[in-house]
Formats: sequence, structure tokens, C-alpha cells
Amino acid sequence: MDIIEFKELSINKLKEQLTQHSAFYLKNTGGELFNAKNSKDKVVGVLFDIMSINAICKIYDAINEKNKEKFNSILLKDEYKFARFLDTMWDLVSIKGFTKEV
Repeated sequence: MDIIEFKELSINKLKEQLTQHSAFYLKNTGGELFNAKNSKDKVVGVLFDIMSINAICKIYDAINEKNKEKFNSILLKDEYKFARFLDTMWDLVSIKGFTKEV
């Protein structure tokens, strides 16, 4: 499984992982988010599964060119904006037969 640094994250990298059907760990060396304590037995970072990668790519493909530029230049470079995007993305996802309890 790949380990990708947050500063190297791009929509092309996400699409590459999607075509390979490969999850990855997102590592953010020196950042405040997407980190875990270092251990000899564990990979450091946050796991991104295929469903998450697919959702991000579908959203990206659906937005206009101006917003794609913003997505690439701001969202994938600011750990807090990216985390907020992920939270919002999964809040908007609904699965038939399941309801979100409040």
C-alpha cells in the first residue's frame, strides 16, 4: 500500500490510485492533521479507501474549471480545508436503507 505525503497530494495522484484500485495512507509530516504517533508496527497517517478516493474524484469531475483550479490550489494544499471538505463530503452521502442518527 502506498504512503503519500499531503504536500504531494493531487487530483492526478488520486485518480491514479483509483485506476489501480489501491487505497493509500495519507501522511502529513510536520502538519497538525492526518498524523498518528510513530510506531515500529504501524504505518503513520490516515487510510484513504477506494470509496473515499472515488467520491473525491467524482466531485472534482463534476465541478467547473474555475472551481477545479481552486480545488487544486487551495483545497489540496491546506490541511484544514481538506479535512473540512472530507467531513462535508461524507455528511452529504446517503446510503439507501440507512439513516444518520442525530
